[in-house]
Amino acid sequence: MQTIRTTYALDVATVQRLDRLARQWGLSRSAALRKLVHEAVEPRSGERRAAWQRLRGSLPPAAAAAWRTRLRQERTAADPARRHRPQ
Repeated sequence: MQTIRTTYALDVATVQRLDRLARQWGLSRSAALRKLVHEAVEPRSGERRAAWQRLRGSLPPAAAAAWRTRLRQERTAADPARRHRPQ
């Protein structure tokens, strides 16, 4: 990966939060910032995707099917345009 050195001005509270996240993740400040930017652009990637996969894998098949059915019903009720879309 090619890197570009750059400078940003951040307030103290933001730097403290960034440092805390970097420590929690075991990353440098720069790596933590890259990870945050990546997550903001592709929110289904990284940790969110892993969390979703853990949750999905923890549900028994019948419970997962019931959840999908209920979710479709809620989305269809909330968005009338979905009523004519194939499932």
